[in-house]
Amino acid sequence: MGRYVCRRACLWLVVIGSLALMSSFAAPSALALEPPSIDKESVSGITSTNAILETQISPHGGFGAYVQFQLVTDPEEYLPGIFCPYPPPESTPICLGEYAEGALLILRLFEEPHQVSLNLTKHAGVTLTPNTTYHYRVLAARAIVSEDTIEWEEPTVFGEDQTFTTLEEEPTGPTNLRTLTLKKSAGGTGGTGRVSSKPKGIKCGAACTEAVAQMYENSVVVLKAKASTGSTIASWTGCATSTGVGGVEGTCEVTMSAAKEVKVAWSGASKEIINAKPLTFSKGATEGKGTVKGYGALNCEAECSSTTVLYRGPVGAKAGKTVTLKEVPAFGSEFSGWSGCESEPEGNCVVTMESAKSVKAKFALKPTATLTLNKGGTGSGRVSSKPKAINCGATCTTQDASVPTGETIVLKAKASTGMTLSSWSGCKEETGVGTAEGTCTVSLSGASAVTASFSGTAKAIVNAQELTLTKAGSGYGRVRAAGLTCEALCTSTVSLYKGPTTKPGKTVTLKATSAPGSKTVVWSGCESEPEGNCVVTMESAKNVTATFDELE
Repeated sequence: MGRYVCRRACLWLVVIGSLALMSSFAAPSALALEPPSIDKESVSGITSTNAILETQISPHGGFGAYVQFQLVTDPEEYLPGIFCPYPPPESTPICLGEYAEGALLILRLFEEPHQVSLNLTKHAGVTLTPNTTYHYRVLAARAIVSEDTIEWEEPTVFGEDQTFTTLEEEPTGPTNLRTLTLKKSAGGTGGTGRVSSKPKGIKCGAACTEAVAQMYENSVVVLKAKASTGSTIASWTGCATSTGVGGVEGTCEVTMSAAKEVKVAWSGASKEIINAKPLTFSKGATEGKGTVKGYGALNCEAECSSTTVLYRGPVGAKAGKTVTLKEVPAFGSEFSGWSGCESEPEGNCVVTMESAKSVKAKFALKPTATLTLNKGGTGSGRVSSKPKAINCGATCTTQDASVPTGETIVLKAKASTGMTLSSWSGCKEETGVGTAEGTCTVSLSGASAVTASFSGTAKAIVNAQELTLTKAGSGYGRVRAAGLTCEALCTSTVSLYKGPTTKPGKTVTLKATSAPGSKTVVWSGCESEPEGNCVVTMESAKNVTATFDELE
C-alpha cells in the first residue's frame, strides 16, 4: 500500500454524511487559518475480512477540511501525505493531484465538526486478511484547488497510529490433508522475495527459507511470489503451471493429489543477513489449529505446520537478534504450550539467536457439545448463529449443531413480518424480546438447548408434514432445500412442508455441497436422486440422511 505513481487526474469522493458531491471547495491561501483537528479515532464492525474506520474531525475556521484514512500492515509503509486513490474508483467526481497505489478514498467535510466513517469493503472495495493486525491513521488538511491541480495547505494534520486485528476465519471442520512444502533462498546476496498461498497456509517472507502447510486433498493451491527490491524470480520447480520467471511477480499452481514440494529461486541482489542463524518453528503432532507470529518474516498460519526463518546471529560483542513469538488459537482450538523457549513472558515465547534455534507450539482441539435450537410460540421467525452452525428458517422447528465448548456463540432471531420475538430461554445474555429482532449469547460446557419463541399469527401450513434431515460420516458438508438449511456444523434439522390435500404433498429437492477434503454426499431416504440431489414428496413425514466422509 502506498507506492507513488504520478501527478494527473484521478477520482475523488467527497462526502457530507452519506451524500457524495463534486468538490469545488478552495480555502483562501492568504488567510492564516487554524488547521483542522482530529478529535477521535476508532474502529468498529471488525470481522475476518472487514472493518469500519471512524474519526471525529473539527474543520475550524468555516472553510471545511479533507480527510483520508491510511491502512497498512507495517507503519513504515504509511504514505507521507494525502494522495488520490489509484486505480481510481468508478462513478465518483474528478480530483486533480498526485495519486498512489493503495491510497483510500478522500472525504470532504464542511464547516461543522463531523463523525466520519469508512466501511473498507463496502465503500473502498478492500478485503482484509483474517487474523491479521492492521495499522491505520487519519490525515486532515485544507486544500487550494486550481484549474489543473490541487495543493494541500500546510500543515497536514496526522492522527496517531492505531491498530486492530481481524477475526479468525470460520472453520469448515476437519478434512483429509496433504503436505505442501515450499523451499526458497534467503539471507544471502543473490536475490530473495516472499511467497504466500491461496488458500492460506504458506506465508514465507524474505528471510524465510522453508514453509510447510497441510492442504485439503485434491485442492488447487496457487503460490504467489513477489521478489524483493533488486531481485527477480529465476525459476519455479514442482509446479503444474507457473508464471513470472524473469519478472518481479509470479505464480505456481499445484493440485494436492499427494504431498508436493515446490522450490522458487531468485536472481539479482538482496541485503545479506549478517551471521544468519535459522529459527525453525513447528506445531508438532497437534490436533488443534492456531497462528504463530514472530518478528519479521515468521508467520505460521492455521494450516501451516512449520517454517524456518533466518535472523541475525551474534556479531562481535553484540548479541544475536531477540525474537518474540506470539500465538492465537483458531476457533475451536486452545493453546496447550511452548517448547524450546528461553523465557515465556506474558505467555509469549522468547529466544535469542546466538545459534540455530527450534521452537514448538501445540494447539489442542476443544471438545464439542450439541447446541439445540427449538422454536416456540404462535408466530414464526428465523434463527441463525455466528459462527455458522444454526440456520433455522421460518418453517424450521428444531435444529442441532456440534460446536466447540468454551467458544462464544451468538444466535440472532428475526421475526417474520408482523410477528414479534416474545422470549428467549437458555441464554447467557439476551436482547430484543418484545421487538422484531434479538440475540442470544451462549458458551457451551456441555449439551445445551435454546428456545426462541415468537408471538403473532403465523400462516398455517396445510396438513403439515415433518422432513427430518440427519447428517452422518467423518467428513463435513452443507445441505440446502427450500425452507431448509443445514450448515457444516449442523448435525440435524426438522422443517415443515405442506402435506397431501386434494393435491400431492410438497416436492422437496435437497442439494449438498461437500466441504473441502470430504467426499461427495451419499444419500438415504430419497425417492429419487437426479443429478446427485435428493428428492422427496411430502405425502407423510420423511427422514433423509446425508453422509459425508473424508477423502482417503
